Amino acid sequence: MHPVLELIIERTKQGSRPGVREDAYKLGLAIEGGGMRGVVSAGMVSALEQLGLLNAFDIVCGTSAGAINGAYFVARQAAYGTTIYYDCINNDRFISFRRTFSSDPVMSLEFLLYHVMVRERVLDWKAVVSSPIPLKVVVSSLNHLSAVVLDGFHSRDELLEAFRATARIPLIAGPPVQSNGDQFLDGGIYESFPFQTAIDNGCTHVLTLLTRPAGKLRCKPSSFDKSVVARALARVNPGIARAYLMRPAKYCADVKRLEIESEHPSGPPYLFAVRPPETTPEVARLEKGRDKLLAGAASGMRAILSALSGSDASMIEVLRPFDESGRERKLL
Repeated sequence: MHPVLELIIERTKQGSRPGVREDAYKLGLAIEGGGMRGVVSAGMVSALEQLGLLNAFDIVCGTSAGAINGAYFVARQAAYGTTIYYDCINNDRFISFRRTFSSDPVMSLEFLLYHVMVRERVLDWKAVVSSPIPLKVVVSSLNHLSAVVLDGFHSRDELLEAFRATARIPLIAGPPVQSNGDQFLDGGIYESFPFQTAIDNGCTHVLTLLTRPAGKLRCKPSSFDKSVVARALARVNPGIARAYLMRPAKYCADVKRLEIESEHPSGPPYLFAVRPPETTPEVARLEKGRDKLLAGAASGMRAILSALSGSDASMIEVLRPFDESGRERKLL
């Protein structure tokens, strides 16, 4: 068994808790986002939650939507947070291409953060800031032209601003967020999979959650990326525009590293990646179809069950599947 999975299972069997470990290891969870594709990693943390595995982790790192999923996981609300994708934001209030004809971005982060997360699917922010498992939100810094981490939160507003910063992209999700003399954009520009942040924070073992199915990679920027998004970024900072265009190649290189380390661990640090199988339909970044989003959440759940048990046959015994309204069914 891979050392990352072995550590998760052993800690869970022992009832190990963060801050009072009997082993000398540090286990991190790194969560990819990807806009509405984040529903896949939301399904993954829902499975981890239902399996009672939160206390096995020492740190949670997230990029973009992955940071929001990580917050609900740390707050023990992962399944609740997953319903946001197909109950609350798969609509024109969050995603509207009509806004391309105005100065407003296609995605309204303000609607998600300051309406949905404080009124409809209320994040228990106090549980997040007081948790012994710290949440690390990865953002892209315009001052440093690198990934930096926002953490040490003390209030709901600080958390929400960090989520806003890690998801911003001009035209798509809005301009840079200004804070403490710096400007921040989508953390995925430099670190789509925040396993390096986990390693930099001393992790010896890292479980990384990927939202694209195996084999579904794009290693070159699209025409839209080059002609529209990169040009908008260049007006903000030419360096960040270059990094954005290099992101697909870095993404593929990181996936390759994770594939190798998952199959042939050479750590520490040990890296293990979980992602849906190649036959799984990919969820689009701006997907609004409820059925496709539900299927994406389910694929994430199955991927975790498959990784931890070798089969997803036990899912019905462990997880409470969502019904048509997005609520959890009770086990029979």
